[in-house]
Amino acid sequence: MTEAELIAAIVVLDAAAATEGLTNAELETLLDVLESAADAAAEAAAADAAAADAAAADARPDYYVAPGRSITSKRGILSGDVEAEITADDLAGGTDALDAFVKSGHVLRG
Repeated sequence: MTEAELIAAIVVLDAAAATEGLTNAELETLLDVLESAADAAAEAAAADAAAADAAAADARPDYYVAPGRSITSKRGILSGDVEAEITADDLAGGTDALDAFVKSGHVLRG
């Protein structure tokens, strides 16, 4: 890479990086360090997102309304858009009705 290309690549990763007076070898080293730091930050962000998804999955109730579905219950209309918890006591048919909603895919188990 030319000096100009190296400096342009460095500025993309860190606009405040001091590049003045550095040789091409030093610029390449700086670019490698900045790329490694950017990769590490991206991996950390992905790991944080995966941990948040796992925590959200663990926080689900035993039974909840499926996303994109809704059920009329004794408590009113429960929507799957907010993963509303539902119990057999919420349904007029009790456990039989809850089992039927699980079978039809309207209710999911946590």
